[in-house]
Amino acid sequence: MKNGDLYTGDFLKDQASGKGIKVQANGAEYRGDFLNNKKHGNGIEKFKSGTQFTGEFQHDKAHGKGSYEFADGSHYVGSFENGQRIGGYFMNKDGDKKKDVSGRGVMQPVVNEPEEQLIAPLIPTKPLIDP
Repeated sequence: MKNGDLYTGDFLKDQASGKGIKVQANGAEYRGDFLNNKKHGNGIEKFKSGTQFTGEFQHDKAHGKGSYEFADGSHYVGSFENGQRIGGYFMNKDGDKKKDVSGRGVMQPVVNEPEEQLIAPLIPTKPLIDP
């Protein structure tokens, strides 16, 4: 692949398509579905910073349902469109929950709602691959 990236997995017509693992030269790693050399389907992307995204991808970008787990222990669960947040929930490492009502970081405190109730509608509908 380009730029020193390494790919192991399924190919179709000389392109990464199907299940695979891509290790990028910058230290990021993606395990999941590919289509025409792009992340497309379900997968897990780990960044050099320690942040991890688990969810749905389309044309190399987060698209659909997914979650970020940040290196500091906080996490964000929500919906994404073309790589951008479009709404979800953020929980810091201390357990404080906030609802992202706009996808642009406009947060509202969440009180007395169990985490399972908050994230259940946001869990990807298709099973993810084995890590």
